Amino acid sequence: MDPNGVNDIPDAANEYDGYIGRIYEFLEQGVPESTLYSYLRDIEVDRMGLCDEAREPFIAERKRRAVVSSLIDLRGYFAKPS
Repeated sequence: MDPNGVNDIPDAANEYDGYIGRIYEFLEQGVPESTLYSYLRDIEVDRMGLCDEAREPFIAERKRRAVVSSLIDLRGYFAKPS
């Protein structure tokens, strides 16, 4: 998948790597869904610029919520043992 059309740009080969560590930490810490949602939206708008002039993301909210839901489903795999 290449939503930003960067597969052929060598400098962008690791574009998403910088985000996964924080997501991992969030899952490990058990943060609320709203925190994950805000983080993903901030990436879209502030870091990738995938928004219109009013700073509304191009990606539909329902898709972002579906991603957050999928991440929450994975939370048990990342939880620190007590």
